[in-house]
Amino acid sequence: MFWGDGLPHKFIVHSGSVPCPHFGFVISAPASPPFLFPFCTLLTSAVDLQVASQLSATKEALQIKSQQLDTLEKERNEIASLKTSLSQLQEQLEKEKKMTKDLQTLNVKLKSQVKIGQDSLKAEMKRTDELMMQLKTRNASSSTPCLTVTNGSNGQATSTSSYSLNRSGD
Repeated sequence: MFWGDGLPHKFIVHSGSVPCPHFGFVISAPASPPFLFPFCTLLTSAVDLQVASQLSATKEALQIKSQQLDTLEKERNEIASLKTSLSQLQEQLEKEKKMTKDLQTLNVKLKSQVKIGQDSLKAEMKRTDELMMQLKTRNASSSTPCLTVTNGSNGQATSTSSYSLNRSGD
């Protein structure tokens, strides 16, 4: 065994010394070195320092891993939440697409009905114009009005029609 001076030293077993848990017998340092620490105590201190250092490093690593695990857990929860939100948005989008398609179909039907209504109105207006022309031509050919409207308060005729109704089969 060397004490750092490069010279071999012998260990002396003394009675009344503390037993070494590593070797199972009692040892102590010789009286010649300037310090008088028992070898077992020195060895135990070195082992304790090494174990304490490893324990400290392990605790730090465990704390870092624990923080990383917490971060990963939070991120996993956020991802799950985002997936849920995404699926809800996709469902809503599908509903909106269906509603848009339905509204477009209804819009086409409504435009078709409006067009039919406009065409019918034009036809009715054309027919009304034709009938008005017929009435004007008949009134021009006939000089005597057939219809007289009287005012109910004084019994005098207030207006006459500009057209005649002929029941003879015109």
